[in-house]
Amino acid sequence: MPREIVDFLKLNPGDTIDFIIDSDGRVVVQLAKIQVQSLKGILHRMESISIEAMNAAVKQRVY
Repeated sequence: MPREIVDFLKLNPGDTIDFIIDSDGRVVVQLAKIQVQSLKGILHRMESISIEAMNAAVKQRVY
């Protein structure tokens, strides 16, 4: 990724980005973020899973 874009998005090593196609067909690049509010109440429902399963879930980016 061009340095100008990395600097503009203030990306750090390990950050992830989303590519979004808008209604005009333009591709938008943005820093991927998780809304903290969406995590409310999930701890009591969580079961133990492997690191591999966690990494796969992160890659799917299901919110």
